[in-house]
Amino acid sequence: MLVKKYEIVKNEAERLGVKNVYEGCTLDERDQAPETLERFSDLEEARKALAKYGAEITPLRPHGGKLWFAVVEVYIAENVYNEKDEWQSGGDIWAFAPLSEFTRDSLARRGCTVRGQEGWRLDIADDNDENEE
Repeated sequence: MLVKKYEIVKNEAERLGVKNVYEGCTLDERDQAPETLERFSDLEEARKALAKYGAEITPLRPHGGKLWFAVVEVYIAENVYNEKDEWQSGGDIWAFAPLSEFTRDSLARRGCTVRGQEGWRLDIADDNDENEE
């Protein structure tokens, strides 16, 4: 018997340049190490649990004139398991946790802004091409 589960998952990545920091960017990494934080049998329960989490972006020290960012995202992934709790299929993403207010305030102090609530994307006040690539 197969069982569908909705998992709260945390994923982290370091991204180069503001153009590469957006909702879902941690899923673009080849070497992902997602961590399952919670599991639910009901999507609505998972949505309620997701509300207590927030995505985080931390600007790192520039390296070679380029801006790097550490990104932590939390999202709901739908997966299917067998009776032995072995993964069978899935990976569909239902929702991402919004950016935490701390993250938004911290980025604003560094001249960065976040465009949009859902499907957000990072932007920077200084449109210097060196920092964009």
